[in-house]
Amino acid sequence: MSTDKNAHRCYTDDLKGVTTDIFKFEEIIKRDLLYVDKTKYIYDLVRSMDRSFFFLSSPRRFGKSLFCSTLHSLFDGRKDLFKGLYIENETDYSFDKYPVLHFNFANLSKISYEDFEGSLQDMIAFEADKGAGIADLERMSPARMLRILLPRIAEKTGKGTVIIIDEYDDPLTKAILERYDYTDKMRILLNDFFSVIKNSSEYIRF
Repeated sequence: MSTDKNAHRCYTDDLKGVTTDIFKFEEIIKRDLLYVDKTKYIYDLVRSMDRSFFFLSSPRRFGKSLFCSTLHSLFDGRKDLFKGLYIENETDYSFDKYPVLHFNFANLSKISYEDFEGSLQDMIAFEADKGAGIADLERMSPARMLRILLPRIAEKTGKGTVIIIDEYDDPLTKAILERYDYTDKMRILLNDFFSVIKNSSEYIRF
């Protein structure tokens, strides 16, 4: 057994700390923690002109939430956070600011169907205000809210919206595992919600 009093230190003055529980890109950069630069892959995605929709699948704890957060910071125009990284050093990326709707479906309530629908409505309204400055979005079905919101964002900003969905499968996975009696209604609601995204490519940047 090591008796070195420094054996269990997370970092030293010469070695950056490694986090296992921080998933926000901005926080990792500002705390000067170790970040594995994946911005080359992000650049390859965001410069693609032949498609707007991407589905990223990987096992748990493989950094999907951090990847989503990094995308958010990029499309939010936060060039200051990317200093020294590949996309800032080696590419001509412009770091233009876009309206961003960033949904984390793990944060949706699943106590009842009404709570689930209501929490998704709240999430859409919050992101509309935070990401695009639209604070008067009327509460209705989530699909209708999104269908109304995307053209309004385009009209207000003159830009397409960036939509990021993290933990997209969490509501249905939990509902199936817990045998909720509203799983079918939840599936229909989510299908309608994703269908709006699929059919609104003219309003979507990424």
